Amino acid sequence: MSNIITGSQSLDPILTGLFYQSVQAASDYKGLTAAPPKAIDGYTGQYLALSSRPRLSLDQTDDAFGSGQLNALGLNDTSLPTGISFETKTVTLDRYARNVFVNARDVAQYQAGSGFDLRQPALDALAHKILGVHAHKVFRGIYSTPASYGDGSGSGAGSHVVDGPDLNTTSNPIIDSILTGCQEIYDAEGRYPNFAFVNPIVANLLRQNDEVRNRPNQGGSDNTLATSDALGAFFNQMFGVQLVVVPATFKDTDGTTGRFMGDHISLAFLDGGTASPTFACTFVEQGTDVTGDGATLAGIREETIEDPQGVKIIADCMYKAQVENSGAGYMIKDVTS
Repeated sequence: MSNIITGSQSLDPILTGLFYQSVQAASDYKGLTAAPPKAIDGYTGQYLALSSRPRLSLDQTDDAFGSGQLNALGLNDTSLPTGISFETKTVTLDRYARNVFVNARDVAQYQAGSGFDLRQPALDALAHKILGVHAHKVFRGIYSTPASYGDGSGSGAGSHVVDGPDLNTTSNPIIDSILTGCQEIYDAEGRYPNFAFVNPIVANLLRQNDEVRNRPNQGGSDNTLATSDALGAFFNQMFGVQLVVVPATFKDTDGTTGRFMGDHISLAFLDGGTASPTFACTFVEQGTDVTGDGATLAGIREETIEDPQGVKIIADCMYKAQVENSGAGYMIKDVTS
């Protein structure tokens, strides 16, 4: 006789709050930066997506973004700027569940004397399990997949992928490839990318690249890019994008491990707003984002187990991470991959 569950199925607001804190403390997690949350009404719901490519007019009448004329819209709202059109799309969320067990004997032996809530380290472990699933779907399923990158027309997947230089050879130029990618997104979407995603190996190769390292800074001397902050400042000043280094590795279903993003560089325009041409997003149920980005992924419930005695803490997640607009993304693919 084992695993007899006697507790409630309802979500626990206290444990949910502690779980959110665990997610926010995972500072090396970048999944919700790469695929920002977008809420839908229910597990299956509708949302507005751009079906035309906006261009900024001088009087701002056709600007769907910068002028502030286009705020939150209902699905039947017709107050659109001239030349801007939307289509209604439907998405169905997927369910992911993970759990951890807290033994009643440990609670009686340690928690009673110390006052330390043994559920907190359990929740930390649970948060990393949930984040690992999400990271795999975002970075392995979207950003590391050339087929995710198109021209925004709905066809031609992979047309926003170009072979870049082999960065293991420091003399190979890279700056022009990145600028070309930024221009491609701008031409396709009317918006300049605001993020670049790489893993630590590629970040280190960029620091050693002759073209990057020897480009004079504002003081006339060579760039010193020994730290992530310095390389990030270079990307911001040179390309106008935020550099995000994805530090985690992954373990696939067959047990093999690998680096997210491979040896590639991804450029993307990202905005969680309803009307924005977002390259990738994480659809969640409306109302689940209660304390920040990390709160969008799970609700927590606690169930009593009689054999062995203890509690099972369960994270129940409903979300869908997917490409929303391939034209707002561009991959510089390592030429040797």
